Amino acid sequence: MSFNGAHFQSRPIDRERIIEAAQLALMAMTGGAKSDDLRWMEPEQDFTWITADNTLMPMDAHTILAFATAVAARTRALVLAGRRLKDMEAVPCDYTSDKWWQ
Repeated sequence: MSFNGAHFQSRPIDRERIIEAAQLALMAMTGGAKSDDLRWMEPEQDFTWITADNTLMPMDAHTILAFATAVAARTRALVLAGRRLKDMEAVPCDYTSDKWWQ
């Protein structure tokens, strides 16, 4: 999935880790973490997330929360796309084509 111009893995384990990070980010924000504070999780190290091409992308707590929200929205869109396919009188032969999953 894409977010802020980068591509990220979104397998079930990735989504679990993203949700976990978002929960920690929300706690940090409740505790006063500000935008652009990359040390919201560990005071000695900037928080980064690894992109699909193994680049480290710095993210403040607000960004990781937005990332998790984008992942949830994408997951919901895929579920609804699947539902639309199931509701068709005949599922198209090319149901795996990206055009059905937008």
